[in-house]
Amino acid sequence: MRRGNAAAKPCSGKLPAMADESIPGSSPQMLDRIGRILDANQINWATIGALAVAYHGLVRASLDADALITLKGAALDLEGLAGLLAGQGFSVDTRMGEEGDPLGFVVRITDVNGHQVDLIGGILRLDPGFFTRSVRDEFDDMKLRFSSPEDLIALKVFAGGPQDIIDAESILDIQQAAIDKDLVLKLCKRFGPAEEALGRKLLGI
Repeated sequence: MRRGNAAAKPCSGKLPAMADESIPGSSPQMLDRIGRILDANQINWATIGALAVAYHGLVRASLDADALITLKGAALDLEGLAGLLAGQGFSVDTRMGEEGDPLGFVVRITDVNGHQVDLIGGILRLDPGFFTRSVRDEFDDMKLRFSSPEDLIALKVFAGGPQDIIDAESILDIQQAAIDKDLVLKLCKRFGPAEEALGRKLLGI
């Protein structure tokens, strides 16, 4: 397994149960399937949210399986991607961000068992190296791509909610010296002065 920060390590080689055992599959398994579709169409992606936090820091009992994507250099546009996913049996709802919205679009994908994955794109001021720093790893035959711990912390700072801050603190607590603090601060600065200040507070610098 190759990482942008060679010292950084995931917190576990296993992910916890993420759905009622009476319901087939899980959102991470669904993301694994969707990720293979994205890979086949040259669409860069990396999971964020609770699933990525569990990989780098604090494991929760239930995990969402959202991912950031970029269509730059991809074989499909947004409409084509939505159509392809619908053709695979998913329900697809595409929502475009309004003027001033920090998100460009959200593609909400639901399977027949009610599992859900959000594909998010067009985040304002997202660092262009986000996808090259992502980490590919395997869990129980699932091939998933995770955002780097530094990028994930910066995104949590950008989101700024109470749970987001708890998540960022958990990643810092687990990863400790493996975190590139200079990179985290640089990424936070891209989002704005308030995010830089919060990043400095979390990093203790």
